[in-house]
Amino acid sequence: MVVCAMIKDLYREQVRSRVIPLLAYWSEQLQVPVPPYSVRDSKTRWGSCSAKGRLNFSLRCQVLDEQQLSYIVLHEMAHLLVFNHSAVFHALLYKHMPTYKIVQKSIFSLQRKSQLCL
Repeated sequence: MVVCAMIKDLYREQVRSRVIPLLAYWSEQLQVPVPPYSVRDSKTRWGSCSAKGRLNFSLRCQVLDEQQLSYIVLHEMAHLLVFNHSAVFHALLYKHMPTYKIVQKSIFSLQRKSQLCL
């Protein structure tokens, strides 16, 4: 159990260090303030956005490449502007990342291949 906790702590720190510049980048692109965030041991979601505007990222994001992680951050930050998955939300994703559907599919494929519980 100690080793598992150490690995989770390592992943959490690595995700934080990778997310910080992406939060700054997407904050500028979307013209919103950098939101508060945390990295948690979420087993069912890559990320989430609370109604109060707090973002959460799974420590499992460590397995994502830079483009995939950038998409996750964009997706959650887009919820600061559109708090649903409507056509307006998807248009916002497309405006800022025209390849978002391809990236999203690659994440879903990764989930299936790795058998992650996400």
